Amino acid sequence: MKISGIIVFLLTVSFFSAQNIKIQKADLPKDRVEAYNQSFFDLVTALKKSDKNQASRLISDQLKADNSDLLVQNLSGGISFERKMKIYQTGNIEIGGVMYPAVQYKYESDLSVSPTDIITVVFQNDGKIKKIIPYYSK
Repeated sequence: MKISGIIVFLLTVSFFSAQNIKIQKADLPKDRVEAYNQSFFDLVTALKKSDKNQASRLISDQLKADNSDLLVQNLSGGISFERKMKIYQTGNIEIGGVMYPAVQYKYESDLSVSPTDIITVVFQNDGKIKKIIPYYSK
């Protein structure tokens, strides 16, 4: 499978409508944010290198188990991992009645107050990536 296919698969298995994302802004501890940030960029690096073993170590068991061809087919557009990203905000997000830490990223080149493209990465408390929720302009 090509690297772009792996990236699309990982993004789409956790994709849902970005308009429904309600991140509760919160100042997560700096050391946790740094660890989450490192995990996300390690995943990006692993995907670019097609290193499935490394990618697998960074994502949750639930994300590994999810598989939806329909979501892959319905995904339009995409996220560019070639463009530099930076943290836009941190906080918590509720999924299934449970609060999880989340980091939202925007592209460095997007200078608007409300970014047009956002990548929300939701983490488990152990630091593994639970969901990647892209929202990008059409």
